[in-house]
Amino acid sequence: DVDPESNTKTLVARGLYRMDPDAPNGRQTFQLHANGWHFAPGHVPRLELLGRDAPYARASNGTFSIEVSDLEL
Repeated sequence: DVDPESNTKTLVARGLYRMDPDAPNGRQTFQLHANGWHFAPGHVPRLELLGRDAPYARASNGTFSIEVSDLEL
């Protein structure tokens, strides 16, 4: 949640996903943990896709790259 007036950011949810190795270039669906967060008027949701998130999770054994298109949020 980004407040554009103050540029403050609030982490709303996080999750871990390993891509399907049989469909690395296919459609991927990410579901955030439901928590009833309300975005105030004017606030903007921001999606970050990271290759690692230590110490929250162990880094992948493989390489990481991503290209996003036709994003629906």
